[in-house]
Amino acid sequence: MSEPNDIQSKFELAVARHRAGRLNEAARGYQEILGFNPEHVNAMHMLGLVFFQAGQHQKALELIRRALLGKPNDSGCHVDYGLALAATGQIDAAIAEYRQAISLQPDCAPALNNLANLLQKHGNLDEAIEALSRVVSLNPNLAEAHNNLGNALREIGDLDGAIESFERAESINPLPQFASNRLFTMLHHPGIDAQRLAEEDAKWNRRYAHGIQPIVRQPADLRADRRLRIGYVSPDFHDHPISRFFLPLLENHDRQRFEIFCYSDSQKQDQVSQRIAAKADAWRNVATLSREQLVSQICDDRIDVLVDLAKHTDAKILLAFAHRPAPLQVSYLAYCGPTGLSAMDFYLSDALIDPPGQATNPNGETPYRLETFWCYSPPDEAPEVNCLPALSNGFVTFGCLNRFCKVTEPTLRAWRQIMQSVPGSKLLLHSPLGS
Repeated sequence: MSEPNDIQSKFELAVARHRAGRLNEAARGYQEILGFNPEHVNAMHMLGLVFFQAGQHQKALELIRRALLGKPNDSGCHVDYGLALAATGQIDAAIAEYRQAISLQPDCAPALNNLANLLQKHGNLDEAIEALSRVVSLNPNLAEAHNNLGNALREIGDLDGAIESFERAESINPLPQFASNRLFTMLHHPGIDAQRLAEEDAKWNRRYAHGIQPIVRQPADLRADRRLRIGYVSPDFHDHPISRFFLPLLENHDRQRFEIFCYSDSQKQDQVSQRIAAKADAWRNVATLSREQLVSQICDDRIDVLVDLAKHTDAKILLAFAHRPAPLQVSYLAYCGPTGLSAMDFYLSDALIDPPGQATNPNGETPYRLETFWCYSPPDEAPEVNCLPALSNGFVTFGCLNRFCKVTEPTLRAWRQIMQSVPGSKLLLHSPLGS
């Protein structure tokens, strides 16, 4: 058996490879150490992290749980165990682990940050914002915390505060997702017009996509009798509003003329995912792929028309389009408007929500106005249409089912005018968080 100092040297080498992103080599190093000493808790912990990064969350959970038994007072291990619990859907247990890490180390920024993310997803925005404010106070240069604070502030309707937080995150670490979050928030701001949005989209393109070279694709298959291959890319192919609008489109495609590929950039899989996969000709789970690997997969599938369903809600997908893996590229559905990406040929819209004459994207992304932007059918679990409630209530009830960040001053003024013009009317608001 190796001497202890040999094991320590092997561990340090494995950690160095791990930090360099060489996960397979790091895993072999940790496994070799555990072969000498099966109770080496640090190797066990780090091997669990490798599995977590590789998307093997159940294996990660088991290893980090065992490591935690050997070092119960290690706040970092509690944080990583919380990550694995959250990834396997055990949210309450993950929250408890983050709280335990904070009790052991009150200034543990990763625990505060991760706790805030889960609290936000479950509607506890006040505590989430409090935790994130504490994180950025403890570590003002933690870009991820500023980004997460921006997401939480956007959900309570503090759009100016959210934009400022995203700007701060990007100034610390210029990641395209931070800038995309800012652009997505600006869409909701009543003081920012279409011209300003077009300018900001163009800046994003220049900063993050301009240097990306188009990939060399195989020659197009020009046979007249073959089906066109259409690829849809989304992080929301699960129980999500995007899928509610996508499924009717998918189910009504002409399969004699089109072959449908769906690329799911999400670890979340549910009954809606299964339904989409069953209706597609090919289903690709690309959540663990890098941007370059995603591009390679699309090229291997020889897609003719590639459709982005995320826009600035997912910068990884948008930048994959910058490589131009398909000859024709279109954006749709995440929201109605351009992406600013010079490699995007069209965005789908209609004349009501995107009237002709608005500011155009200087990169040449062209609006293609459909008869209607929306493609929707009621979910199977929806109740039958009943009699108009106003007939029995004696008053009209207006409804709004939206993210709360859309409830701006102009919106409130419009609602007031509508309700004043219909005496006795009521307004029902339903705003699920984290959708």
